[in-house]
Amino acid sequence: MPLDVRQLTPDDVALTYALLTTFGEAFNDAGTYADKRPSAGYLRGLLGADTFIALAALKDDAVVGGIAAYELRKFEQERSEIYIY
Repeated sequence: MPLDVRQLTPDDVALTYALLTTFGEAFNDAGTYADKRPSAGYLRGLLGADTFIALAALKDDAVVGGIAAYELRKFEQERSEIYIY
C-alpha cells in the first residue's frame, strides 16, 4: 500500500502526538518526545501558525514518518528561511 503524505492542521493533534512518538523512536530519544508533550491547545496553535509546517507520512492510517519545518524571519534582509527538522 502506498504512503499518504499530508500536511497537518490544527485538527490533527492526535496525528501530531503519533508523529512525536515516531520521532522518538527514529532518533532513539523517546524521552524528549514523550516526557513533556505540549498540550492539545498548544499544538493546535502551532499547527495553525503561518510559521510552522508539519508533514506526516501515513501507511494504513499509522504515522510512519514525517518532517517539521519552521520559518525564521531574518533581520539582515527582508526575507525568511525555512529550517527543516
